Amino acid sequence: MEFGEITARLSPPILPKEIDDLSWDAVEGELGVELPAGYKEFVATYGTGSIGKFLWIFNPASKNRSLNGEAIRYFQSSYTELKQDFPADYTRPTFPALNSFLPWAVTDNGDTLVWILCDKPPNSWKVGVMASDQVAEEIYESDFVEFIVQLLDQEIDSKILPRQFLDMKKTFQSF
Repeated sequence: MEFGEITARLSPPILPKEIDDLSWDAVEGELGVELPAGYKEFVATYGTGSIGKFLWIFNPASKNRSLNGEAIRYFQSSYTELKQDFPADYTRPTFPALNSFLPWAVTDNGDTLVWILCDKPPNSWKVGVMASDQVAEEIYESDFVEFIVQLLDQEIDSKILPRQFLDMKKTFQSF
């Protein structure tokens, strides 16, 4: 699925915010992994903001620590600590191991949208939704672009994401 499927459904802002200082090479170097092209194109096209005033896409160049690389590191370190304290409940490996997760968005409810790392190229990583307690998770057979299109088309079925958000027509709000 092409990125244009997203822009056909979700109007991008005329002037996306906080993209001027974005260096994907630096971000990927710090993380130690290449990121999916669709995600990078999304951030470059939309900048910092939310879908439906509920789903906040991380922008590594954002000045908002809740939405930039610090947020990504926070979710990873929190999971690592929880896994150390409660290994029976937190069975997923820690980043950057195969089958670990890498956060790319957060909801107002504290749920986290992640990629599940595998031995395939980043554009084929599956999307997961982790509940705010990081125990319950849902894995979708979709990459980033497919998941966003399905979300915009109201085709995502979830026990974690609220039905009100899933069923609403969504717009992008710059922050």
